[in-house]
Amino acid sequence: MQKVTLRRPAQEVIEAYFSLPLLNIRTPYFNNRIFRARAGLPVQGGKGTPHEIADEAIEYATREHCSLLELSPEDRRAFLIAHNLGVDCSGFVFHVLNAEHDNKLLSLLSSKHKNWLARLRAWLRPVQNIGVKEFTHKDNSAEVTLADVRVGDFFSFINQPYPLYTSDHVILFESVEYGNTAHTIHYVHSIKRITHTNEDDGIARGSITITDTQKPLEEQDWHEGTLQGFDTLFPFGRKATYTGIRRLRAPTGL
Repeated sequence: MQKVTLRRPAQEVIEAYFSLPLLNIRTPYFNNRIFRARAGLPVQGGKGTPHEIADEAIEYATREHCSLLELSPEDRRAFLIAHNLGVDCSGFVFHVLNAEHDNKLLSLLSSKHKNWLARLRAWLRPVQNIGVKEFTHKDNSAEVTLADVRVGDFFSFINQPYPLYTSDHVILFESVEYGNTAHTIHYVHSIKRITHTNEDDGIARGSITITDTQKPLEEQDWHEGTLQGFDTLFPFGRKATYTGIRRLRAPTGL
């Protein structure tokens, strides 16, 4: 069995999201698209690094005279959730892949926006304006087959029809174990689970055992904590207008 993983800088970013600096809690999920708040900084819009999220939480707590570090881990996490501090799926993937690509990811991505105002906004606030559609855009990534999957590839869902809105999602392949008859993808993501509690939201790890590369990824064996099966993990995933495994069009990629 051969196992290939993301490089150490990317792994360090992932671990920092699983245990935020000083706070020692798993990063919650937050997506500013749902709340429509005016966010001047990446951390205020679900796009912050682990250090930015922790620093912002401590700043909020200081202003409110709250001894954040003396709270229980559960209460510290609840404080972040109450103050809309966390990371969304594309913000998480951006910072991990940015570390994987020596902090040069912005130079590898181009804006999908055609409207000049949207392009200006993306230029002024690049991190805040990188979402799943930007990662999935044909100028930024190319689709790859399941048989050719590598670490650093990602799986995109575009326009999942949630009850009140449509939602995109992206999961990142952290490591791949290659076996003789099957291989296993280990993935990470930040997710909002509408059918579960806030405790289930945020940064999470899962695995996909590949038993037949001729079948789509959705038909493989998915596990994440106590949840099993693609349809349990992503109830609206099969109704997305697009799903696919993709790889950045980086110099070492396609």
